Amino acid sequence: MRRTRTVPTRLARTIALLLAVAVVVLPMFAPPVLADKKPPVPTYAPYGRKLNKKEEAWVRKTLASLTLDEKIGQMMTVSGNATYFSRDTEQYRNLERHITQYKVGGIIWFRSDVWATAILNNRLQEMSKVPLFVAADLEMGMGMRFNDSIWWPPNMAVGATGDESFARMQGEMTARQARAVGVNWLYAPDADVNNNPDNPVINVRSFGEDPEAVARLSSAFMEGVQNAGALACAKHFPGHGDTATDSHIGLPVVDVPKQRLETLELVPFRALVSKGIGSVMSAHISLPQVEPELAAPVRKPGANERAADFASLTESNAPRVTLPATLSNTILTGILRRELGFTGLTVTDSMQMAGVSARYTPGEAAVRAIKAGIDVVLMSPDVPAAIAEVKKAVESGEISKGQIDASVERILRAKAALGLNERRTVDVNQVDAVVNVDSVITAAQTIADRSVTLLRDKNDTLGKLRTAGTPARVLVVAYNGDPVAGPDDFIGGREAGGRDGRKRQVRRGHPRAFDSGPQRQGQRRDSKNGENPGGRNYWKNSECGCRFLR
Repeated sequence: MRRTRTVPTRLARTIALLLAVAVVVLPMFAPPVLADKKPPVPTYAPYGRKLNKKEEAWVRKTLASLTLDEKIGQMMTVSGNATYFSRDTEQYRNLERHITQYKVGGIIWFRSDVWATAILNNRLQEMSKVPLFVAADLEMGMGMRFNDSIWWPPNMAVGATGDESFARMQGEMTARQARAVGVNWLYAPDADVNNNPDNPVINVRSFGEDPEAVARLSSAFMEGVQNAGALACAKHFPGHGDTATDSHIGLPVVDVPKQRLETLELVPFRALVSKGIGSVMSAHISLPQVEPELAAPVRKPGANERAADFASLTESNAPRVTLPATLSNTILTGILRRELGFTGLTVTDSMQMAGVSARYTPGEAAVRAIKAGIDVVLMSPDVPAAIAEVKKAVESGEISKGQIDASVERILRAKAALGLNERRTVDVNQVDAVVNVDSVITAAQTIADRSVTLLRDKNDTLGKLRTAGTPARVLVVAYNGDPVAGPDDFIGGREAGGRDGRKRQVRRGHPRAFDSGPQRQGQRRDSKNGENPGGRNYWKNSECGCRFLR
């Protein structure tokens, strides 16, 4: 018999055990393998789609669950600046109080930071009974409201390109970034036709002075926003372009017949409504040939109001000052709803602006706006008073319960269309995969490059350089301020009075000219002689203030 050698059973078991341990332990000491995959970019269904059965049921159930106070609260939007602040601050407590006690339906952010906004939006959404609208004025990209994000070129620069694809791209990219930080309602595009070169508040925010071009480009912007899953807003209805007074500090008067509106101001709004714009913002402007009811006189400030906020201005040549469009049933229900066929959400411009606040108390203004056809009251100076007055009007029959229900149903349907009934918070770990990424910066720069326009070249200097056949460079010089007025002559960064007493627009056309925020709000910068020659328009609103960037 032939004998064979075998490994002892005990030794085989030992070797097997050592191998098993090595498989488990050795990878623990190996260098980490870094993942090269970026986090998935969040996507949202296009706004304007038909609600599914689950969303329809959520709207009905939520509406039925709300008390009258909660329904009115859904019609209120408050403001804030989303920067870091602790829970002990009055700013945080005020937001918490409005959401948990007064059940407001939304918030609008002004000067804010990207990360703070995403985190705070999640916090506020979680404490709210009903998902919140979170809005921001993002006409010129995220940089218009977020300190650590980039400005896109202003709308007038997009208008200079004449390219709808740029407007659509700007709307889509802005909306995707906004939703990444929890902003779901963009108060854009600006659909005003800027046909008045003395306009102190619209100017480069408009796509231009040609109503057809404004209609094309604002519609493209809107399509980009809503295709990316955010709610767009056409403003300022029925048109704030032909004004020389800023509605933040007064009540502008557009003294033109209805037929002029049809051929100019209403052209972009009509196009936007026909293409499915989700919301429209009203303008604090007087149209005496359309709305005949006289506006209330400038009132005396209340106990907690500053007298300086009531120095309300009007157009210098205005024969009559009538009810602001925001408070006009003729304009908001008659023209917007019935004539244009708009079925979406209506929202006021800020009710803290002097165009309304200098003439009407917070409660009276809210009641009048809702009676006119408004669904969402933006930034009432006194939300508790506004809610109380609206409730009183409903209980007395001045405002029907059916009208309140119709507005709140539109609000809830919009929130469902945004997917807020299923997902109201955002993943903060995905923010930096969307905001300020290279593709966004490149797109903004491309539009800026394409917007450069030759206005005048009497001696054909550029033509001669081109035909000379030698390389040449062109220096583009942009004024940062009024070459006559000194730094102390600027009023809130918007308008300056030169030494000759004429008003001058400061930094027209430069997207970084103004930093909207609470800094220096309401400060009136007088000239050295103690007066302010010619420059009366300044920003006073606590949330819409401006500072001049030296």
